[in-house]
Amino acid sequence: MKKVLLSSLLVASLFGSEYEIGVAGGYININKSAIMHSSHDVNIRIGKYYPYNHIVRLEVEKSVGGDAPDFMQALLNVEHYFNSKNEFQKYLFAGVGYEWIDKYKNSKNSALMGIGAGVRYEINKNISPFIEVRALRKFSNADNYYSTMVGVVYRFGSDLRDDDNDGVLNKEDLCKNTPKGVKVDSFGCAIDSDEDGIVDYKDKCPNTPISVEVDKNGCPVDSDKDGIVDYKDRCPNTPEGVKVDSHGCAVDSDNDGIVDYLDKCNNTPRGIRVDSQGCALDSDGDGVVDYMDQCLETPIGVKVNKNGCPLVYDFKIVFPANQATLTTKDEIKITDFANFLESHPGVKAVIEGYTDTSGSKLDNIRLSRERAKAVYKSLLNFGISKDRLSYKGYGPANPIASNDTPEGRAKNRRVVAKIIYQ
Repeated sequence: MKKVLLSSLLVASLFGSEYEIGVAGGYININKSAIMHSSHDVNIRIGKYYPYNHIVRLEVEKSVGGDAPDFMQALLNVEHYFNSKNEFQKYLFAGVGYEWIDKYKNSKNSALMGIGAGVRYEINKNISPFIEVRALRKFSNADNYYSTMVGVVYRFGSDLRDDDNDGVLNKEDLCKNTPKGVKVDSFGCAIDSDEDGIVDYKDKCPNTPISVEVDKNGCPVDSDKDGIVDYKDRCPNTPEGVKVDSHGCAVDSDNDGIVDYLDKCNNTPRGIRVDSQGCALDSDGDGVVDYMDQCLETPIGVKVNKNGCPLVYDFKIVFPANQATLTTKDEIKITDFANFLESHPGVKAVIEGYTDTSGSKLDNIRLSRERAKAVYKSLLNFGISKDRLSYKGYGPANPIASNDTPEGRAKNRRVVAKIIYQ
């Protein structure tokens, strides 16, 4: 027995970096034997760790009681242990061996072959109690041995195990719990191909360009949630929900320079000048936008037709009662209309004068004619051709306000120009 143990230790010393020694006791039930039925035994083992979760174990086992004759076995098993997320580690093993038995009723020494399974509990890195079951086949007389064994092993040396099966030994593995099948680097850590801080097996976008900011899934950030990731987004602050183009910028459907979500008139014809709200300009404020306005310089307040051209122009001259004289301020008001006529040489005008209802009808018609004539002469003085102008008095006709109040009567004492387009 001593010689066998010494030989085992010598073999273990040749094993190298990491190994374990252990001791166990067990019970063997022997079937199909006419001379042996059961035995209690002691097992001493020495094992060496190899990569990919393998241990080669040399075991010496001796009977110490029972109804079987004394025997001793030497076994060489190869164990494969399974990675575990807790302290319990399952394993399977198989091997061959040889049994020496005392001469008893024609019993013979014999070669053995066996398989088994077990589980060990790692108290710490070095000490692990275990329990295992196994079956042995004896070739000399076809006996079957079934045993249960309980023991403890102690691990020595540097760690040559590869607990996470990633091809990197524990002693060199900086990431010892890498999931099975994950591609790792030389340090045993999961690879991050695009260097975005998210390892490949967790990275839903593993080809992100280097230095691009990513989210927790390894995908490029889309700050404004417009469907265009930031590193491709030329407009990264587009309000959420706004329709964008392939560059991440808000769409401008009518190409007027005002994006749709700010454009109150987003069907403006192409090339039309617009205001800050995307609506076509109406420079003269007559209600007809410039691109449809045939009379772009209509004085403010003038009633226009659908083409933006004046129909009636109110000079907004307030005459005192029973007077038809123009003041300097009145002349300035007439200037705007004179400028309009100069810029529209094909336009003619009839100057119409009005009064309130004070006085007789004949007097009011005369007075209204004098007021129209005063404006007519002023326009001639501005250089407007006589053949483009005429004047007429209508007295109190067509009032624009009530003649029952001083304010209303003042509004009715007016002069307007009726525009005629040729």
